[in-house]
Amino acid sequence: MKIQSIIISFLALISQLFSANAMAAAKVSYLNVDGDNVHFSTAEAKSAASPACVVAETNERFAVSLRTEAGRAMYSLLITAMSSDQPVTVVSGSDCGDVFGLERAQSVSISPDVTNEAGGAKSLYLYKGDGVTKLGRIINMGTTENKFYYQPVDSEVEVRQYTNSQLISNIGSIYYQTNDCTGTAYIADNKYIGSHGTYNDGKLLTRIGGRLSVITSSYLTNSGQCGTITPKYMNLYGVSPYIDSLCGDAACIIREE
Repeated sequence: MKIQSIIISFLALISQLFSANAMAAAKVSYLNVDGDNVHFSTAEAKSAASPACVVAETNERFAVSLRTEAGRAMYSLLITAMSSDQPVTVVSGSDCGDVFGLERAQSVSISPDVTNEAGGAKSLYLYKGDGVTKLGRIINMGTTENKFYYQPVDSEVEVRQYTNSQLISNIGSIYYQTNDCTGTAYIADNKYIGSHGTYNDGKLLTRIGGRLSVITSSYLTNSGQCGTITPKYMNLYGVSPYIDSLCGDAACIIREE
């Protein structure tokens, strides 16, 4: 079919592109849930230098927060990868915004072979952020970060592309001008869409407007703690709740069935 030829050609083209802070695909070798946080590592050594905040003893590990929709989505992917013995690709957030001393994972993508379903093998399905509404079966995984193709449940002939790199970005901290984490909220992240563990109930957020020079006095962590800082000017963005046209108010979910 013509659409298959287009997809194959497109995949061949994008396979030449790689994120500068993405490590090679490798199987998950360590996974631990510590309170509201997940620590994990892969069998492949990190190919890029860790950020300065990382503790040397655990420099091969990553962390994600279960307080965010993004973090829970990544944890689900890690469980799926381990249960199906499939490799994952991890993109670093280049900071330690979720767990002190551990490199934050900005995104996790899984690259299973879903083309052969013989013998009753399971398939991967895409769901809306509510975890209930099934969108379709994943039929081919792109080689770039978090891009794949799925067959929607409402069509037997159509193939749609889904790119979720923006929807699984953790927002490290929410900043305030007051010293008690109240009032207008701001973010430092330049990601267009993401989520924070406690702000907006962990649902999706988007930055609004351009950078503003704001005097900040406090910040809200993903665990819900309010920290105070010496008032200082920071270049920040405004922030607002976001509804994704496909996923809803939370990041889409991938499930094995």
